[in-house]
Amino acid sequence: MKRIYFLIVIFLVLSFLAFSQSVWWNQTSGVSSSLNSVYFIDNNTGFAVGDHYTILKTPNAGNNWLIQQINEAELRGFFSVYFVNNSTGWAVGDGKILKTTNCGINWKGQSSGTGYWFKSVYFIDNNVGWIVGGDGVIINTTNGGTNWTAQSSGTSTWLISVHFEDPDLGWAVGEHGIILCTTNGGINWTGQTSGTEDLISVFFIDANTGWTAGHDYFQTSGKILKTTNGGTNWINQPGVTNKDLNSVYFINDNTGWLVGYHNIFKTTNGGTNWISQTNSPNNNLRSIYVTGLDTAWVVGDSGKILSSTDISLGSLHHDVGVTSIIVPVQDSTYYAGCFSLMQIYPKVEVKRFDTNNPINLFDVHCEITKGINIVYSKTVQDYLSAGETHTISFDYFAWLSDDLDHSEYSLKSWTSLASDSNLTNDTARSIFKIKNPGYGYSEACNYYFINNTTDAFFLYMAKCGI
Repeated sequence: MKRIYFLIVIFLVLSFLAFSQSVWWNQTSGVSSSLNSVYFIDNNTGFAVGDHYTILKTPNAGNNWLIQQINEAELRGFFSVYFVNNSTGWAVGDGKILKTTNCGINWKGQSSGTGYWFKSVYFIDNNVGWIVGGDGVIINTTNGGTNWTAQSSGTSTWLISVHFEDPDLGWAVGEHGIILCTTNGGINWTGQTSGTEDLISVFFIDANTGWTAGHDYFQTSGKILKTTNGGTNWINQPGVTNKDLNSVYFINDNTGWLVGYHNIFKTTNGGTNWISQTNSPNNNLRSIYVTGLDTAWVVGDSGKILSSTDISLGSLHHDVGVTSIIVPVQDSTYYAGCFSLMQIYPKVEVKRFDTNNPINLFDVHCEITKGINIVYSKTVQDYLSAGETHTISFDYFAWLSDDLDHSEYSLKSWTSLASDSNLTNDTARSIFKIKNPGYGYSEACNYYFINNTTDAFFLYMAKCGI
């Protein structure tokens, strides 16, 4: 009997570890600046910003963090970073707004018309966004930041975090427990009652359900509030921690994370219960970003960066892959001179083969090479239910200027997912060619081509009736 009881206990322990364990790894940031905000475009490419106007970028899930800019002599810095797609993002801080349109290769300043300290930025698309900050400042743009316009918040209280669900509905939170809500894109902001002190972070998963986190006036008790009616009522979720809470992030109405002073917490029941995942005794953790059920990053003081993967028996046995390349078809030929065929939009089919536990978003990559040179590289994310198939379309690929007589290209598309244990069906390839008919008439294009040949010019004139 004792043996049976012992085996049952071991089984329960192993089951708990298999299905609940979260492992957090330290990543090397290469800086000692406090990092205040983190954002990932996909499972590989991410950014972190912080003091001394630090901007870091990783192209490989944090295995390497590259310093894009830092000014050790500057005491001020950035407090928030946000991207709307894989190329366009903003970083804001002490009186500064920077924008990139090429995934951080270059950052260019934008004029806000004000010198306020900016604490949080949020965009809903390439054009429409908001920034909040000191003395209740709220500014809005409708053209990607070319122009910023002040909105009336009705308060001089510092606003620390902003979140929008759509172009009309948004919230801003800040010191002294202030919560503001707009239903018309910020033309009007109205107060909501929190019943608490400083609020540092706000996050909504839909128009009704959201959370805001912070601490009391003396910073002796962390606060997390939840609403299920768009903020009409905010309910305290007690018993999380007696330390500051700085950032909240949810991926659905049940699963979410909190980070703060020395700790990371996770809930799987909408915040009714919060479980401590790790203790970082020497660091105040300031921001968390989650890309799916099993991948997250946290940043904090002294250049601290942590990454996590939830380990479960099911998540170790997933199988996704590219089953075929739809465009370009294998051995197809395109003509460089046909104006309607100066570019193609690669298109592939992906499938999930397994029927195990749910998985998070995975990456689908597309790469085109000419000889040994990579001339095109794109990544998009997708989610598949068990047995499901999707068609993935990538941004356009245009011919190169040296495609004169004949060029051969190789397209490769593949998936990447940490829990994919079968790599044999992940990748598909296609070879295609580009030709230029030279001069004269092309039946393939139904067009007269004119290079430097006089005869071709006259053929063109005759065809056009000139």
